[in-house]
Amino acid sequence: MSLSEAEILGVGWRFPFYISRRSGGTESMGGVSEEEGKILVRQSIMQIIGTRIGERVMRRDFGCKIHDLVFQPNDPLLDVQIEHYVRDAIERWEPRVIVGPILTNRDRAKEGLLLIEVNYEIIKYALADSLVYPWYILPRDRLQFASQESGGA
Repeated sequence: MSLSEAEILGVGWRFPFYISRRSGGTESMGGVSEEEGKILVRQSIMQIIGTRIGERVMRRDFGCKIHDLVFQPNDPLLDVQIEHYVRDAIERWEPRVIVGPILTNRDRAKEGLLLIEVNYEIIKYALADSLVYPWYILPRDRLQFASQESGGA
């Protein structure tokens, strides 16, 4: 007897959270929208990366430290810090995966957008997957302008 994807990886509330409409009989009833399996794992990783440390009231240590890097210079050192913070957060909060390479795409860096590609393997399936997280930073020219306005060098 083989287990289904939902039995292995679980079923949980969809992220972002919303109430769905379910119709049955003569009336419509709302319920919490759910996802299952590898979609739930992907949404969990997006939620981990997208949450600032301290943002969750009942779980202050949940999240990823990349949000502390928003005003850092947009250079190759930033890529190393992003990779470290993202890997650390996923390894801590998502036990269903093994984190693979984390790559930063700088094609749109002048616009203030870095694309973070996270490669991972879902352990119980030995299934490789990846996602791209768009991360916005202040472009270097705006960072210099903001520094001049505040009286910095």
